[in-house]
Amino acid sequence: MLPYAELGGKEYLTITFTRNTNVASSVLVESTSDLKKWEEIGVFVERDVHNDGTQIFKYRHPVAVDEGGGLQFLRVNVTE
Repeated sequence: MLPYAELGGKEYLTITFTRNTNVASSVLVESTSDLKKWEEIGVFVERDVHNDGTQIFKYRHPVAVDEGGGLQFLRVNVTE
């Protein structure tokens, strides 16, 4: 099963990741259709805050699956 979410009646590719808020870092969600040119255009969907210092984030691709006309990829780019 691929990570898709229906939002506003449309289906989007999504990515979910856990972030430790006790570690200083910068997180960018990037998308591409060719695995060569990545852009910072992941769209924030939701965040769940946990008492253990972690947060779970969900982002989606900016283009709905049926409107994309091709391949879609997402990645998380983390820097300290």
